[in-house]
Amino acid sequence: TVDKDSWSDVDGDKKRRIEIQEAYFNYVIDEALPIIYDLCGGVVRPYVTGCSLGATHSVIFFFRRPDIFDTVIALSGLYSASYGFPMYSDELTFMNSPIDFIREMAPDHPWIDLYKKRKIFICVGQGRWEDELLESTRLLDTVLCQKGIPAYMDYWGFDVDHDWCWWKVQLPYFVEKALAK
Repeated sequence: TVDKDSWSDVDGDKKRRIEIQEAYFNYVIDEALPIIYDLCGGVVRPYVTGCSLGATHSVIFFFRRPDIFDTVIALSGLYSASYGFPMYSDELTFMNSPIDFIREMAPDHPWIDLYKKRKIFICVGQGRWEDELLESTRLLDTVLCQKGIPAYMDYWGFDVDHDWCWWKVQLPYFVEKALAK
C-alpha cells in the first residue's frame, strides 16, 4: 500500500495524501486487477480482505466497486476518512470514507442491490488498541442496517486485541464462512 504517504503521514499535506490514496485505488482497479483477470481467464470475482489499515482499504475497495468484488473480509479497520484526515474534507476523502458515502447513498442507488448480493464480513475485537476501530465498526454497522444491507458484523471478546495473533485466528474463520455461503 501507500499508507506511509497517505493515511499515516499525519504531518503531510492532506490534499496530496488523499490524492496518493486515490492513485493507489485507481492503480489496483485499473492496472492490477486486469492482470489478475488475464491470469484467471477473465472469470473471477475476487475477494478483498485485510486487517487494520488493510481492512480499511478492503472496505473502501469493496463498497466503491461492488461490481468487481464478491466478498469483503475486514478485520479491525477504520471506515471513516476522518481518522486519517481530521479537519479536512473534499470529494476524495468522501469517496474514501465508506461510512460517509454509504450513508449519503440514495436508497435506489443500483449498488445497494449489488451489496445485498455480496458477502460482507466485518470483525473487530473489544480488547486493547481496538477502541477507535470498535467505534468505527459500530458506525459502519449502523449505516449498513439503515440501508438494509445485510452484513455479518462480528464483535469478538474483550480479550481480543488489535494484534496479529488474533487476525491469524479470525481470517481462516471468516474465509471458511465466505466459502460456505
